[in-house]
Amino acid sequence: MAKFKVTMSKDKTATLFIYEGIYWGLAQEFADELQRLKNDGAEKFIVRINSPGGSAYDGLAICNLLKSYDAMVVVDSMAASAASLIAMGAKTIKNARNVANACTRCSRHDLWQYKGSRKSQGEH
Repeated sequence: MAKFKVTMSKDKTATLFIYEGIYWGLAQEFADELQRLKNDGAEKFIVRINSPGGSAYDGLAICNLLKSYDAMVVVDSMAASAASLIAMGAKTIKNARNVANACTRCSRHDLWQYKGSRKSQGEH
């Protein structure tokens, strides 16, 4: 079961809440949950986001998943970094009523990369 909140309304609209960081493995949980909801009869999908971002790989995977589900994203407060990638997968992006402009709450940046190395035993 996914760690994010999921609701289903009587009109067969499923709402998924991403109110946390985008962690490694979230994309698989999200894909499993979308499939479960579809099997349970969901016809519309809404993703509500309030996230500081996280794993770009999982954000991009969820973005691509949403494109195949014709989903709507609502930015409730912040969709930063990898969370903004998720928002880009929706057919429609809306902002919560008290958010002046959803785009001002979506932020992106250059990708960060960590390159680690260690010295060989002979080097000092």
